[in-house]
Amino acid sequence: MAPLHTLITAALLAGALLWPRALAAEGLVPSVTEGAPADRDYLTAYDFEDGAEGWRVLKEGRLSKAPCRTAEAPQARGQSLRIDASLPPASGAGVTFADAAGRLHRFTHLLLSVYVPQSAPDKVQVIVYLKDAELSYYQHFRPAYLPRGSWTDLKLDLTARSLDWEPGGHFKPWDGYCRQDVLEFGVKFICEEAYEGPLFLDDIVLQRSPEVLPHRNAIYNLRINGAEIGRYEKFEVSLNLARAYANPFDPDEVKVAGILTRPDGTTTTVQGFFYQGYLRRMEDGAERLIPMGRSQWKIRFAPRQLGTYSYYVEVDDGERTRSESATFQCVESHSRGFIRVSRTDPDYLEFDDGTFYFPIGHNIAAVDDLRARAMGVAIPAAEGTYAYDRFLSKMAAAGENFGRIWMSPWGVGIEWTKAYDVHYRDLGRYNLHNAWRLDHVVEAARQQGVYLMLLFTAHGELGEHESDFYGHDPQRRQGSPYWTRYGGPLKSPVELYDSPEALKFYKRKARYIVARWGYATSIMAWEVLNEPDLGFFRKRDSEAIGRRAAEFVRQVILHIREHDPARHLVTSGMWNHRAPYAYPTLALEEMDIYAGHIFDADMAGRLTSDRQFLKDKFRKILLVTEAGISPFAQDPELTRRVIYNTLWTSYMLPCAGTACPWWWVLIDRKDLYGDFAGLAAFAEGEDRRGMDYRSAPASAEDKGGQRRLLARCLRNETRALCWVYDPASFSQRADWSEQKRAAAVVTVPGLQDGPYRVEVWDTVKGEVIATVEASTENGALTFEVPPFARDVACKVIRRRPGR
Repeated sequence: MAPLHTLITAALLAGALLWPRALAAEGLVPSVTEGAPADRDYLTAYDFEDGAEGWRVLKEGRLSKAPCRTAEAPQARGQSLRIDASLPPASGAGVTFADAAGRLHRFTHLLLSVYVPQSAPDKVQVIVYLKDAELSYYQHFRPAYLPRGSWTDLKLDLTARSLDWEPGGHFKPWDGYCRQDVLEFGVKFICEEAYEGPLFLDDIVLQRSPEVLPHRNAIYNLRINGAEIGRYEKFEVSLNLARAYANPFDPDEVKVAGILTRPDGTTTTVQGFFYQGYLRRMEDGAERLIPMGRSQWKIRFAPRQLGTYSYYVEVDDGERTRSESATFQCVESHSRGFIRVSRTDPDYLEFDDGTFYFPIGHNIAAVDDLRARAMGVAIPAAEGTYAYDRFLSKMAAAGENFGRIWMSPWGVGIEWTKAYDVHYRDLGRYNLHNAWRLDHVVEAARQQGVYLMLLFTAHGELGEHESDFYGHDPQRRQGSPYWTRYGGPLKSPVELYDSPEALKFYKRKARYIVARWGYATSIMAWEVLNEPDLGFFRKRDSEAIGRRAAEFVRQVILHIREHDPARHLVTSGMWNHRAPYAYPTLALEEMDIYAGHIFDADMAGRLTSDRQFLKDKFRKILLVTEAGISPFAQDPELTRRVIYNTLWTSYMLPCAGTACPWWWVLIDRKDLYGDFAGLAAFAEGEDRRGMDYRSAPASAEDKGGQRRLLARCLRNETRALCWVYDPASFSQRADWSEQKRAAAVVTVPGLQDGPYRVEVWDTVKGEVIATVEASTENGALTFEVPPFARDVACKVIRRRPGR
């Protein structure tokens, strides 16, 4: 056997090779064959002189159980592949390429020879097939019957303009990228007449004919999604290029960009990205994405100025190509724009239009979470984006407006190893299947009014503790593409922060993410790293590693800023933000907010302390994006109570948003979205900017004397928000019932003298159940709330004179 990745029988151009670097990059060393045409390059993939290792009989139709084997081929052609056929309907053989062996992008034609013996029927036909990187099937059917007793030579066009290949089971026409990573090649013989006997395959050769390739690049089929685009909404340019590229994700190989001139005359450059469309279906409870349409390039942008924009597209692949200039109109819309740190009160967030934004939500990191299974709940990962449709619609119905998604390998990640999943392409080449899924989720979030924090890299991809860097399977074949085993630059995770090569690839990924989703107002923030210190906190030089990690994050943020015209918020996290090794990251001026994690039985105490620590020492907003008693599974009923307690406790502190529970699988499977609804209704219309709210002591006393009550209060001098609750209902062993108990007397100190109106809210229904009038005495306001079982919430509002 002569496998494609080891055997070159000829590669020639009159003594000077056309493409030695391309071959060398794939581990191929060309050799010269005497007498080969000067304008051709040839690569013999299989000539079967040394065997047929890797080839297998195709399991379809009535096939012989005999294995494929080499044999003396007819007409003295040397060894060939003999297929013991059993017809009808079909018999054949195929081979799966390993690693880079199937990358046929340097070649223009596939040549092969087939032989039908004289003893075979006279109506045997042949099908040649390929399966691409996503196992999409293409076939060439030769309608003419194969002559018996002689070899038939086939020459099939592999170029983007080829009409030789018909898609099967999908809707993506053959283009210049279908041959990008061919995973499987095979031949099928078909016949309606019975035949038991041999058929032969030989001389599988790849040919490069430069004259059939485009000598000049060209932009064609350029179209836009509309001539009028609402402010902050998506303007999208789609186009095709005459040339195909070995790696369309590598900006050193090709850059596509939109150059836009705003109505005020300023210009901005928006990076384009490589794209594949899909058709989504639900089949037997599983999401199926079917490739749809040709590969193409897109540019996405959200205009922020009303008026006329002009634009053109520029392509740089060593030669510059540009389109004609055109225009579109930016008109008013209902969008509030992107989320920013408030200009008037930097402790909080707001939209571009000045509207207050207070995040209330939870993590939706992936479809499923293995740790949740310990609580007896699970979501089939196969649900894919259909699960996100359900998450987001239920979150929106409950008033949630925030979710956090991980671009992890088991979720909607775009960069990992092929050994993990066929849709991944290894380092520096991206999973277009998952990218489309994230497109869908980002758009669904926009429609539902949920804003997403998008995490680039989770701790499991980086750390040595609970790590996926090395992979968990016995052969360790599912680890990080940055690992040296897969050709990456890193021998250990912490080398990420020192490797210029790793930084280059990470920036490239960040560039693609920003190019593809940077238009989206539904992206609240980019999160660079999640808990990277889990990979180095036990090391003696952890503080030095922390400084290098901070510099890595800074370089990535600067790269994001360079390519993100919308200037989304950017953050990065640590597991222990109180540790000195975290300080260099927290001190980064380039980081807008801090995404912290707090797992503690005393949520109020930790939140209060950590918020003040970050504000005083680093001038950072703390947004708690993972919260609870423990990051590990607990009793599901206790977990539910912790989720509820976490939401209301964090709301009654001067935080930029509620703390976000982790356990989305439990929330979804037990339909706990309603636990967010009451708080969301209570928070509606409460703009905290400029209110100078502070945590304040408050007390509550059960009038029946049967239970001990607690009260949490957030107030200024004329207004207060209170949560009154029975702590027994949230304990490890709650021995309370849903029965209403006695009324309670609440006292809030520190208010200005005068009359007040108190709204008492049902925390489950999210509605006012009573209104109480009261006045302060000696700076303290005392009022009574109606009987309740677990908790009530109150809004204390100073009445204006005459009202």
